Amino acid sequence: MHTKPALAIAFAVAFTTSLGFQAPATPISPDLVWAMTEIATTDVGFYPDAIAFLSNTQLAMFNRQNGQSASWDVGSGEGSSLLEALQLGRYVDVSDDLSTLAVCTREGMVSIWGVDPVEKIRDLCSLQNTPCPRGAFSPDTSLLAITDFRDEIMLWDLATGTLIAALTGHNSNVFDLAFSPDGHLLATAGGWSGSATDADSCIKIWDVAEGELIVSLPTIDIGDNHAIAFADSGARLISGGIERLIAWDTTTWQRVYDSGSSYVGNAGIAVSPNQQLMAIAYWGDSIRLVDLSTMQTCRDLRITATPVDVAFSPDGTKLAASFFDGSIIVWAVP
Repeated sequence: MHTKPALAIAFAVAFTTSLGFQAPATPISPDLVWAMTEIATTDVGFYPDAIAFLSNTQLAMFNRQNGQSASWDVGSGEGSSLLEALQLGRYVDVSDDLSTLAVCTREGMVSIWGVDPVEKIRDLCSLQNTPCPRGAFSPDTSLLAITDFRDEIMLWDLATGTLIAALTGHNSNVFDLAFSPDGHLLATAGGWSGSATDADSCIKIWDVAEGELIVSLPTIDIGDNHAIAFADSGARLISGGIERLIAWDTTTWQRVYDSGSSYVGNAGIAVSPNQQLMAIAYWGDSIRLVDLSTMQTCRDLRITATPVDVAFSPDGTKLAASFFDGSIIVWAVP
């Protein structure tokens, strides 16, 4: 996610016109967004810097740095023994079909686990010097892209357990990775490692089949790229950084939306399964909901703690958020 405070994001509508953003015909109904209600809360007792739904009701919470984890059934309010059975290390990613989980032990061993039934599939690779590994499964769960939070991204074939590509080109920490919905592209977001002379601040787009760089998208004006996500079935790539939110057309790689330089960046972003709504965890006091058809804010969910991560359930009926104080809130999405 990130290692230092971020600033909030404001959405400047004027930029959408000047950059040529073309909105779909039907925006989200305001009634739908305002009908969202809080349905469940819990406290996990640790800092959950990553959350993921493992089913439409089961939410998993992780601390990537020390390997703490917990799972919670949102419907019953009960805890789950799934993560205890796995004896997980640090969370890396869960596959889109919810069948597979990648984790990294404190010693740096990346393992692939089946979720139902719970079983280890294979030990994949060993990472060195890895405080907070980042990774992403391809949409068909055939590949895992993983980085040791430094400057190299490794692309692994999960069927054979072989390394098929080592992607180099970032000169600093890689904060986030995302495959396009068709699995043809991999986006990797570089950031800041703590040195003023070692700023990367760019997003790189890779051809997955060839293992080659397609384009670098300069983002020095938005600061660290803490979170990236594909939207509109892959037609846009969205990046949230310390100072602004940017959207690119994935055909031309031109910016089609720019929130403008403004106050505070985000901690995490999530796109709803129906591609209509984006949730942004501010490093402030709200979860911001954005209509992806217009890129306008349609509601701020006010909260009392600092949010860290957000996630939609696979069926899109729930939005979960985790917070610095260890609390979790889930809202119903009509």
